[in-house]
Amino acid sequence: MKRFETPDPVMTLDLRSTEGQVYAENLRRRDASELGPSSRVLVVDTTTGVSAHHDWFARLARLPQVTSVVLVAVGALETGESGPMLRTPSAFTGVGVTLWVGDGPGVPWEGGSQRPGAGLGTAGLDDLLTALRFPSVFDRVFETISHMPHQAANPGLAVDYATVEPAMMRALRLRALRQLVATGVTARQHDRESAELTSVVRGATGDETATLKPGSPLSEATKLAQDRLAKARRAVTALRGWAGLLGTRQAHRVVLSRLAEAGEAVTRHQQVARRVLEDADSSLAEGYPPPTELVEQGLPSPAPVNSAELAESLRKAITTELAGGRTLPGLAEQARGLGNQLGAARSLAVVGGHTDAEVWTLAPPPMRLWPAPVAGLLPVVLLTCLVAAWLPGMGWWPAAALGLTWLLLLGLLTSRAPGRQSAWLPLAGAGTVAGEMELGRTAGGQSARPPVAATGGLVRAGRAPGRQSAWLPFVATAGAAAAGAVAGGFVPGVEVSRPVAGGVLGLLVVVAVAGTVIGWNRAVDAWTAAIPLRRTAGAHQRLADQVTRLIEHRWTPADRTRRLADALLVVAGGIDAVAEVFADVIKNRPDDDGGQPVSGDSSEGLAEVLHRDLVAIALEVLRPSFDEIASRMPLSGDSHRSLLRAQELVSDYNDHLEHVGLRELPPFVTDDGPRRRLAATLWQSSAASRRVLLLTERSRMTQLCAAEDVRRLQADGAVVVHFASSDMDLPPTDGAEVIRTRGDAVGAIRLTPLLRRYVEREVHVAAEHAETPEGDLP
Repeated sequence: MKRFETPDPVMTLDLRSTEGQVYAENLRRRDASELGPSSRVLVVDTTTGVSAHHDWFARLARLPQVTSVVLVAVGALETGESGPMLRTPSAFTGVGVTLWVGDGPGVPWEGGSQRPGAGLGTAGLDDLLTALRFPSVFDRVFETISHMPHQAANPGLAVDYATVEPAMMRALRLRALRQLVATGVTARQHDRESAELTSVVRGATGDETATLKPGSPLSEATKLAQDRLAKARRAVTALRGWAGLLGTRQAHRVVLSRLAEAGEAVTRHQQVARRVLEDADSSLAEGYPPPTELVEQGLPSPAPVNSAELAESLRKAITTELAGGRTLPGLAEQARGLGNQLGAARSLAVVGGHTDAEVWTLAPPPMRLWPAPVAGLLPVVLLTCLVAAWLPGMGWWPAAALGLTWLLLLGLLTSRAPGRQSAWLPLAGAGTVAGEMELGRTAGGQSARPPVAATGGLVRAGRAPGRQSAWLPFVATAGAAAAGAVAGGFVPGVEVSRPVAGGVLGLLVVVAVAGTVIGWNRAVDAWTAAIPLRRTAGAHQRLADQVTRLIEHRWTPADRTRRLADALLVVAGGIDAVAEVFADVIKNRPDDDGGQPVSGDSSEGLAEVLHRDLVAIALEVLRPSFDEIASRMPLSGDSHRSLLRAQELVSDYNDHLEHVGLRELPPFVTDDGPRRRLAATLWQSSAASRRVLLLTERSRMTQLCAAEDVRRLQADGAVVVHFASSDMDLPPTDGAEVIRTRGDAVGAIRLTPLLRRYVEREVHVAAEHAETPEGDLP
């Protein structure tokens, strides 16, 4: 629907009324510039009053702003010496034309016929004046009559309206108001929360990539802890197998060093990360320390706020919610709830309420060789030595050599076992609120760094709790070897060659070596399980994840979250103001829908128009708030301003409905879709409207004159002016031009000139007038 701008509308002056006479008197006595009439003037006068108002017509015609005047002379033709005569004022020569309308309701007449039809006409003077108030129709009528004799004509008229019953409109408007301000059970069918506002919140507080500031303390501590933990895991893994057993003494010391370095790095990371988390909580909740300090510690800078985009996304969400049937109180409650939720989440401390729960420092236990795995090897030692002593022809030395081999392998096992040198290793778990572990901290909270000797090894710190005597495994092994050798001497021998006996002896040595490696792996696995390396890595990762969540969900979107929370609260206040004004309207008009039925083809479309208009009022009230949100200025949340604006718009809307009509877009409405759909429904139900546009100069219309006056018209010179509402779909009109108007009428005006002998130009001679002392004209 096109919005018609009418900066220069048609000014109507009805000289038959007291108001029109007062205006005429003011124009005669005062400066015309103070009156400011439009360039188009529609004057309504009686046929008998035209002569009396000639001076006023002359003064009106001399106004520089007046370019066209249509004089509607109402009444019977004056009877003079030469018979009935229409007298037109000479003052309007060049600027005015005359439409003569006879007394009475008019007669049905087919242009060119000698006699009018029976009955009364269906259109009248009011319909004619309504059509002439459209500037485009006024201009066409003025131009057409200007080319007729004496610039005078008599109108014929056919008009149809597509209107809505006022009672139905009032009832549906009140229903729309009640729907918008409904609460409680009444609102449930209209007020189901949708995802529009939630989507805005998700978009503004969406996850950001958690990237620490390169080179910052937090970034360096995180990378160092991850690197040291990885090296410690590799060092522990390298202990297993034959290569780990045969590794140099320095390699086993490196394992302890790697574990110590990992504990120190994780402890350092824990200290730095905890400080960042605590400072971030304080900064988000209280504004101190400032964000610049957090950035120096390692957090990224908060993401910038796109205020214009935020305001636009909020405006679209509110528009969609209200257009979809949400109630104003429900929408305000959701907006306020989301705003409060964002504010609370932003200042919610993640690292709060620390306790001095169990905090300890562990010394890595010595690798246990007794009873397992050495005790598990004793049967193998006994059996192999028994077989070696049993070998015939070899004597006692194979059993003695094999027993010595077992003792040497046990010595290798003992010398390679980490921790049997009583080194301290600061690896600990600390219980916190989140169940995470602190590393390298004593019960007093001090860091427990392992003392390192100048040679790079760990300083001996005495016998660790539960440490066993190193001689016990050797004594047990020697006893098992001796028992096997003695037992083998009592077993009857079997004749075998020396090569076979040598091969058996070699196989027994391989069994001894393999058994030692298996026992070593079991000892390494047991020792590794006693070290909280995996738990330490898990605690470190959980703390790093906590920092990541802080950055993604709270720190990076902090400024956007703050702006959005404030914006939602401002919007909620504005919506509350609109709901309050709408509720007052309902209280003042409680009976506007008193039993009025609202059924019919147009009721649904009318209800949509009224609902969308009320939504547009709410959005217009919120427009200053959206503009304020789009700026970077602090938000004021002036609910009183919104209340006054809502009251003003409701008053303007009422005036618009009363004086302009529902079919035209109010100034604050931009969506013409509902009105187009309503217009289509209204016009489709009116076949008469389409027939009006097909009328010609010879068609039956209501001629606005008496039956005996039809013979005074010159039918051959008639011209038809068609006009229709801009929202009407035009039927085929055989090329006839149709003037589009912004009203709710469709019509045809047949302008028929009068025969020359019935029209006379009335000329008045201007008298000499002297100014009165007051400067007024007499």
